[in-house]
Amino acid sequence: MENENNISSNLPNVISGIDTLYYFYESNDLYDDFFLEILDQLEDSKGRFDKREISYSNKDLKVSINNQVFEFNCKKRSKSDTNADSVRTLMPF
Repeated sequence: MENENNISSNLPNVISGIDTLYYFYESNDLYDDFFLEILDQLEDSKGRFDKREISYSNKDLKVSINNQVFEFNCKKRSKSDTNADSVRTLMPF
């Protein structure tokens, strides 16, 4: 189903970070700038916690992409999946 702006109203709540960024990398010359912007946002976020001497976990770190805030979800993969220990997902906040 699409709304008047041709945007699907059935978008997933969780977007796989690895797959999404890999597709962006393969299809866009601006990937390097995009990736560095995300790293800068993460470092700024960590710095705010460190400055106040507040402990934090990865889930507390958020990034903004196209005015949408995402958080690190870090769900564990099932034991049947042998590719990696965890799935890194960006979840809309």
